[in-house]
Amino acid sequence: IQGNYILNDEKVILASGLNYNENIFKIRTHDAKENLLSHPYIKFVNIKRIFPNKLVITIKERNEFLVIRFLDSFIYLDDEGYILNLLAYKKENLLEVEGININDISIGKKITLEDNISLEKIIDLIKDCKKIGLYKEIKKIKLDNISNIVIYLKSGIKVAFGHLNNVKYKLSFTIRILDDLKQRGINKGT
Repeated sequence: IQGNYILNDEKVILASGLNYNENIFKIRTHDAKENLLSHPYIKFVNIKRIFPNKLVITIKERNEFLVIRFLDSFIYLDDEGYILNLLAYKKENLLEVEGININDISIGKKITLEDNISLEKIIDLIKDCKKIGLYKEIKKIKLDNISNIVIYLKSGIKVAFGHLNNVKYKLSFTIRILDDLKQRGINKGT
């Protein structure tokens, strides 16, 4: 097994439907590949036979990117909007997004949202925050409505971001304002 960091080897083999000591000529690699691709954390699979008696399974995993609170649970999504897991607790290292109304939850499928909200734009916002170093400072992102995005920082400052247009400009402007506030010793407010 190659390329697995989240899933251990046993989970990959179990998900593939393959068995140890199976005749290499009887193995249907296409079926094993389909089985693996149905696992929510697996994005890509390649299975190669190495004669006389080995298979090499190379996978690319999906990584948890953000969390959406849903009732008393948390939905874990990757950076393409695929649902990876639904858990009763939130992992500390992931950014939470609040205020999203969800149409359908199917683990392993792309999430569908109500209210014409573009999850891709929210994901792009988070990616841009990572690029400029703001991601580590963010506690959560809240959508009050389609045109009002609020970013809550760990320091206690709220950023009234507004609509998801001109994101790169708004983020660069936000960084300058935050630097100015930090120099003046201000760590609360909007």
